[in-house]
Amino acid sequence: CGDESSPSAEVSSLVYRSDEREPLLPCEVFVACLPTDPEHPYCLEELHVVTEEAISVQDDEGLDDAESTGYCTVKVVFTPTVPHCTLATLIGLCIRVKLNRELRKACKLDILIKPGAHNNEHEINKQINDKERIEAALENPHLLKVVEECIQDRAW
Repeated sequence: CGDESSPSAEVSSLVYRSDEREPLLPCEVFVACLPTDPEHPYCLEELHVVTEEAISVQDDEGLDDAESTGYCTVKVVFTPTVPHCTLATLIGLCIRVKLNRELRKACKLDILIKPGAHNNEHEINKQINDKERIEAALENPHLLKVVEECIQDRAW
């Protein structure tokens, strides 16, 4: 995972490994959660919105049965480019949808704005981690189209 080459080039080999019993690694999540910015033709890595260091994975799949809880939790903390970013909710939604589709195993996702990085941090965190709000947002055809455009694979 420490390869310095373009992350998107590694997606298929990292995210779709056949052994789902292996624990997920933060670098796998990082590679999987790189949608493009809704306003710019750049991926969130290029804008320093998402970094590998801001991703944590708690996955005890590789532990023996006595120590295993059977849970996998992925936490992604992202940093909007400005504290008043109007698209922070959309960016969080895109990260969530992309990870739900790309990860090789089902995990609980916690998508959060870096503390202090946005004026409406608490409200947005609540929105992008609320199952009913997410489902309602994705029922909106216009919003779903924007999300799909942001998460589509691109040739970098």
